Amino acid sequence: MIYKLRWDIETFFAWWKRHLKVYHLIARSRYGLMVQMLGGLITYILLAIYCHNEFGERVSIKRVRELRIKIKNETREMEQMCKHCSKDNNSQFTNSPYAKT
Repeated sequence: MIYKLRWDIETFFAWWKRHLKVYHLIARSRYGLMVQMLGGLITYILLAIYCHNEFGERVSIKRVRELRIKIKNETREMEQMCKHCSKDNNSQFTNSPYAKT
């Protein structure tokens, strides 16, 4: 019985490493391990849904890399828009007759 349970755990972690590319656990506490495992599983499920809906295929490292690049590019664009908006707002405020000098 104990050997079977251990084998199930080993099988789970082999899947974990293969599909989620997680080679070591960060957390050491029971709660931390659960948070890391659930976070990884939720991420994988979201990736599976995305790959299925967008491309009709399973999760692949190619799609994960494409998604990572897409997220980085969109984040960069949003940061640039926010910087641009804050510059416009600051210049309007400083040009106001009510601005403190």
